[in-house]
Amino acid sequence: MRLRPRLVHTRRYAAGLCAIVLLVSAVATNATVPMQSAKQPPRSASWRQLTAGDVTVLGNAADTDLKRTLDGILQFRSAFAALMPGARTTSSVPMRVVVLKDDVAFERFQPRDSGGRRNVLVGGWAAFEADDNLMVLPYSGHPENNRTLFHEYTHYLIYQNAARVPPWMNEGLAEFLSTFQPEYESGSLLGRAPSERVQLLRELTFIPLRDVIAPPVGGWGSSGQAVMFYAESWALVHYLLLRHTSPTNAAFDVFLRATANGAKPEAAFEEAFGVSVDSIEVPFRQYTRSFTFPAVRLPRAVGATGHVVSERMLEADSRFVQGKTLLAAGALQEVEKELNAALEIDPLHVDARLALGALRLQQDRRGDALKLFDDVARSRPESFIAQYYLGTALRDEWRFSEAVDAFQHAVTTNPRHAASWAGLSDATLGVGRDAQSRAALMRALQLDGNPNHFRAAATQAFRLGRNEVAAERIGLYLERTSLTEVAGQYAALLGVIAHWRANQQEESLALLTRVRREVGRSGWTSAVVDFMSGEIDSDHLLGRAKSRGEQTEAHTYVGFTFDASGRHDDALKHFQWVAERGDRAYREYRLVMSELARQAHAGTVASGPAAVAPQ
Repeated sequence: MRLRPRLVHTRRYAAGLCAIVLLVSAVATNATVPMQSAKQPPRSASWRQLTAGDVTVLGNAADTDLKRTLDGILQFRSAFAALMPGARTTSSVPMRVVVLKDDVAFERFQPRDSGGRRNVLVGGWAAFEADDNLMVLPYSGHPENNRTLFHEYTHYLIYQNAARVPPWMNEGLAEFLSTFQPEYESGSLLGRAPSERVQLLRELTFIPLRDVIAPPVGGWGSSGQAVMFYAESWALVHYLLLRHTSPTNAAFDVFLRATANGAKPEAAFEEAFGVSVDSIEVPFRQYTRSFTFPAVRLPRAVGATGHVVSERMLEADSRFVQGKTLLAAGALQEVEKELNAALEIDPLHVDARLALGALRLQQDRRGDALKLFDDVARSRPESFIAQYYLGTALRDEWRFSEAVDAFQHAVTTNPRHAASWAGLSDATLGVGRDAQSRAALMRALQLDGNPNHFRAAATQAFRLGRNEVAAERIGLYLERTSLTEVAGQYAALLGVIAHWRANQQEESLALLTRVRREVGRSGWTSAVVDFMSGEIDSDHLLGRAKSRGEQTEAHTYVGFTFDASGRHDDALKHFQWVAERGDRAYREYRLVMSELARQAHAGTVASGPAAVAPQ
């Protein structure tokens, strides 16, 4: 599966896009010194920034465009807070919004594929990372241009406030808020109906609301049902907020608290909205057939950006941000130039040094990365991000005791940093402190309910040979996501292998059956499932793999299946193919590299029972 961690692309819509994004750039102020004793640090000729609270917007766009972008973000946060009173809308890491003056300036920062080619269809993108939250786009001024960015930012904000979110609410709220217009008459507009969702509601067969609120365990039986689920989720949120109740009655908070306390979905729904699911089925369907859908105008947030003034960025900071943005976009060949430029101006620039370390990790120069992180952590012990990166590098080098110390330092310095708690979970599992590992993972989920924490934790457990733990965590991930998504299907395949290795044959078969129901009998993923189910042999699967990405997947799954069957030498040949020729942009490449590392460190960590693949 192609690896795009926390990277969200926004396709250019016909109507255009309205620039909105986030950024906090920790730029140190410079003390005034006599000209004869010290030179003032140089400032950028074209990059400017402005900050309001924890949000910083920067780039080479015009001052007025930067300010409108910042204002739009703050208005969006105000709308989200109206839906979920008391919600936390700030982050434990910097929120950076890079706004480019036009499409030509944006081209340099478009995401790259594994071959380094730009994705020219991307009109804006977002990456929510452990060390910062980044959004990047050209300024256009068109409201429609914000939809995907607002959609993904809604998911992020929801995860910041709920450890477990039902899929219908997660997707429905994200789509509901995606059409938010920060500037509408003298306020903002909330609830504009997306035309493509309305069209689907009028063309496809309805899913009973009971199945929307509590999706079937095996997922949806067809792609049409999956598409309809998203459309109905949007419509249900729209109905509940703008027809049944109001945008400010906190019903969604009540629902989330009830489900968090163990209530069944339908009972929680009735408690929050005062009606049963069955009782609103007919009026809801009638509502979706309306010729028009209501929207609500919200008043502007008071004092959002009234006195904010932009300033020229320090040149070292602007070069760092450009390097960091290129790193997130996958433009690795261009990153080093920008980071080195920042460090030439300011050799002690903390963010640039950490970004350079992150680049070294992607270049597989782990020793260099570890040295950079260690140097920064020693010189800046108050930097929880430096401690987080140090812990990550130590964990990846199988130095778990030292990693525990680094992650513990990070969470002590910043108890709100979910990624450091997740890292602490990985490291403590590596030293056999399972109870502490689980507690740390639960703490990460309390701070950030993104189910990807479970997937990442499962991958780390699998890397350690803790197959029962890996299988359990994949199960928790799948409870919070959907097998209709490709990411869910490939996570389930990892779960199948973990069940094999834990000698849990019934569980592996049940999971394969669930995946089969979703992928059907055609397409590449179906061929992988056919092979893992024993319906086709390895030669057949490898023969169907055409691209290097598919070949990477094929050799990976053949290798793990052979290994689980006791054919270890044959498995190693396939693992070596991936290590030498595989596409590094795929999760399978990392999975194989972790497996080879596990074999090299055999005996370092206790493993589970002997693996048995299905016959």
